[in-house]
Amino acid sequence: MDGAPLPLLPMTSALTLERIRGMEVGPCDIFVASFPKSGTTWMQHIVYQLVSASAGHTGERHISDFAPFLEADRTWGAGGASVAEPAASLHRELGWRAYNTHLLPSMLPAGAARVIYVARAPADVCTSQWHHFAHMAPDDGGFGGELAEFVDAWLAGTLAFGAWRPHVEAWLRAAVTNDRILVVRYEDLVHALPEQVARICAHLGVALDEERLRAHVLPRLGFDWMKRHEARFEPRTVRWVDRGVGAFRFLRNGQVGDAHNHLTAQMLERIEAATAPAVAELAELRC
Repeated sequence: MDGAPLPLLPMTSALTLERIRGMEVGPCDIFVASFPKSGTTWMQHIVYQLVSASAGHTGERHISDFAPFLEADRTWGAGGASVAEPAASLHRELGWRAYNTHLLPSMLPAGAARVIYVARAPADVCTSQWHHFAHMAPDDGGFGGELAEFVDAWLAGTLAFGAWRPHVEAWLRAAVTNDRILVVRYEDLVHALPEQVARICAHLGVALDEERLRAHVLPRLGFDWMKRHEARFEPRTVRWVDRGVGAFRFLRNGQVGDAHNHLTAQMLERIEAATAPAVAELAELRC
């Protein structure tokens, strides 16, 4: 898939993709990359809290003020030469620029930016993406069909950002030859958050006092804390609709294995068969 056309949301124009490729980036630029619904917002929050703590900021702004959606046209200011407000001001204050993206490695700018790629079990991704896309407005790229139809489209790679397996494989290949790409498994964030935070700090070059990290930063990084402050994480780039398929919350539960509560055995088997090589490759990573 890397280098091939990637299905995108209606909010992304060819001009925005051109602007992204032309960005000048350095070590203080951070791209939080992922396939959709893989823990992107959680990683943005972790990075924001770490960077804010290192810069003496409170880290209490909306997450989009820190890490706007890179490929959304509205992220870019007049003329497209730089990111729009309010992110531009916060980036200047912190001395870091951050973005979240679902693009492929070949679609990002060349340079010394740091990238954190988050990968999650595909069945859980599919389940979470279904809940998300089913409640998005059609004009923003929402999905109007039933769950079974969604799984078909998800496996076929016809939804925005294509299929899970080639997306993950493209990023894993890129990480082999580029030490500025850190791969983090979602499941490791759930089960070993302090250890993963240490990896992220090292990757970003952020040094925090151990006592301050444990007493003041780590307690803010869990999914439960995010749920209690949910307004800070609601997306600003899409509109939501009530489709009568269950109450929608952007931050649902964050559980590992939640797909088994929503997908049929046949759906799970199809997803496993289609994604097995990339799942095995992820399992072999030293994280």
